[in-house]
Amino acid sequence: MSTTCQDEIRSILRLLKTSTQSDIIGACVVSTDGYLMASQMSTEIDGDRFSSMCASLLALARQMLTEVDIGEMQQVMVMGSNGISVLTYAGQNSVLALTTSPKAIQGRVLMESKRAAREIRRILEGDE
Repeated sequence: MSTTCQDEIRSILRLLKTSTQSDIIGACVVSTDGYLMASQMSTEIDGDRFSSMCASLLALARQMLTEVDIGEMQQVMVMGSNGISVLTYAGQNSVLALTTSPKAIQGRVLMESKRAAREIRRILEGDE
């Protein structure tokens, strides 16, 4: 991935974090095989470890969808007592991963995730 492409993606991730209405506290783009492509995550979170966990979660979710035959995966959401994590495909081999505060509004997070993933997909496809 080119430096220009990385900078554009980081800009989108920064915008996600600074949006006061979405309560997103961390955002990154990872490859489906676990490589961290761009990040705006908290310093307390190990980006490489988080990326590999995202890839594992995606693999399990894809396998589950195949097993129950309900189509292609679009998003994975994990809700915890202290926030939400959302994984949204942002291209054939990349995923946008977001983490939120506990006060985040689920619908807004899903909407912001889809919007940002479309922008990231456009950037990545232009970089090929």
